[in-house]
Amino acid sequence: MHKPFAILLPVFLQVLHAQPNFLDSLRHVLTTPPGVQLEFEIQQIMQGDVWSANGTIEIISADKYLAEIGDQQIKVEGTFVQTWNKASSQLIKDTLYQGNVNIVSLLNQHADNLKILNQHSAKGEIKISFSVPDMDATGSIQMHKTTFHPQKVILFNGPEAKTEMNVFKVNRISKPSKFDSFAPIVKDVIDLRE
Repeated sequence: MHKPFAILLPVFLQVLHAQPNFLDSLRHVLTTPPGVQLEFEIQQIMQGDVWSANGTIEIISADKYLAEIGDQQIKVEGTFVQTWNKASSQLIKDTLYQGNVNIVSLLNQHADNLKILNQHSAKGEIKISFSVPDMDATGSIQMHKTTFHPQKVILFNGPEAKTEMNVFKVNRISKPSKFDSFAPIVKDVIDLRE
């Protein structure tokens, strides 16, 4: 359970690319330069264990973002992922595999494996329900009706796994961004790229 955000983030971004109307508006809001910073609370329940934390994510574009949750910073640029643990000064380099579904990958151009089940608009908000058949996952995205800012993302990934992200603040990125200034102090590097 060290990287629950890695699963939820690509699903969120893949949903953003799945169906025009509401999703196009959400994608536009999140990826228009210079990008946005989301402040959120995330909670993951897996087989009865509960993990929660507050964090931020800067979304620069569909394939560039930096998430900060607790002692970890996760920088994604294209398929290259760097996860830095501040407490241990360890940097892990990895690659996003093709078909990876997380909140951020929902913004990319590859939503073939995402199926929109329902979308409706009521009381100032829009809710989109979706499934990812290849992952045996379902979920929903709730956003503000006029600003298209995301408010809540829920992902059910299996019978005993739920991840919920509540977004409580959305701002345009100011300079310098955390993404651009990412320069971890590293004692140990683990390279998992093939």
